[in-house]
Amino acid sequence: MTVVAFAVNYSTPLASFGGEPLKILAATKALGRRRAVGSVVAFRLLHALAHVTAFLLALIPAAIMLPKTPLTLGGILLTGLALGGITVFLFSRHREGLAIHLLGILKKTPLLKRLAVKLEPRTTALHEIDEHVTAIYTLNPRRFYAAFGYEMVGRLLALAEYWIILWGMGLGVDPWKALVVGSFSSLVVNIFIFIPFELGSKELALVSMFQWIGITPALGLEVAALSRMRELVWIAIGWTLIWTVG
Repeated sequence: MTVVAFAVNYSTPLASFGGEPLKILAATKALGRRRAVGSVVAFRLLHALAHVTAFLLALIPAAIMLPKTPLTLGGILLTGLALGGITVFLFSRHREGLAIHLLGILKKTPLLKRLAVKLEPRTTALHEIDEHVTAIYTLNPRRFYAAFGYEMVGRLLALAEYWIILWGMGLGVDPWKALVVGSFSSLVVNIFIFIPFELGSKELALVSMFQWIGITPALGLEVAALSRMRELVWIAIGWTLIWTVG
């Protein structure tokens, strides 16, 4: 389920959500439709929370390593405030749910009120989905924090890819430098999440980051190419699974 969703998310212009319906279809057999939807939404919230937390941690070495200019320090401060607000929001959704909250936003948005009216008859179903989304946090907080811990470990291992690549290119073995490079590029990629296969956004982020930390900017393209080789392999595996497993 994870590999297939990764393949679809990275190769389609659907804001990295194209593979989530496939997860729901696969989980429905075991959990039922609404519980499956709740589990996938809960995972996306937890996954996003781990991403944002990793970004926040990376701001500390970034503030130490990057040039101490007012523009850089101001950018780091504003980014930290924005990420802090997103962190609070994501934690609150684990406690209170997401579906009904989004319905309330739709009702207050002029161009989306018609969509809210169409969803009104499904309020009971949305409440049930929210109950499944919040169940892991409200019924078993230890399991929630254990899942969050696993997500953080996975996130840091993903960032370690850049550590290995920089070491393999003879650019040193500084884990903090790799954390800043990987986190910044990932942040830019998530801002331009609607671009399929992150075309151009990852390269731009890595070239800019290399320039800021004093490494030849052109080497950022090589790092991006090496990272994409790994992505292409897993995308190929994911689409193969779709065609063979169904």
